[in-house]
Amino acid sequence: MMSMQDMFYSNAEPVWIVKPEEKKKDGAKKEEKPVEKQEFSILSIIPNYPYYYPAYVPEPSPKAEPQKKKETTTALHISICCSECVDTITYALKKLPGVKEVDCDILKEKVVVTYTTTPLGDILSESTRAFKHARLWRADD
Repeated sequence: MMSMQDMFYSNAEPVWIVKPEEKKKDGAKKEEKPVEKQEFSILSIIPNYPYYYPAYVPEPSPKAEPQKKKETTTALHISICCSECVDTITYALKKLPGVKEVDCDILKEKVVVTYTTTPLGDILSESTRAFKHARLWRADD
């Protein structure tokens, strides 16, 4: 039986770290690319004597590009008559998340909204809350 002295304070056994060989799909060995940045870890084979070896640095995975959100343009028929009405509807619609641009035409009573993430129902409900008569623009308007 091993004593406590032998278990904790005996000579250190050497330790080896082996990286498994990577193979391509056709069975050939994968060519290793040179590591740009070497990082080192410490491994002690002999007590109080550090042994340095290069650490394994995996290849960085390619990052997926974030998809740009598709902008949608919707025309609304809202009974606006002056610049205060334009300011009111512009403020009400611009505070919705995803609304990029609000363009108002007083003579045609037409409001064009450009948005990305906001549902059309939210835009309609916000415009009817600001103005009583608000609806989608029809071709015959």
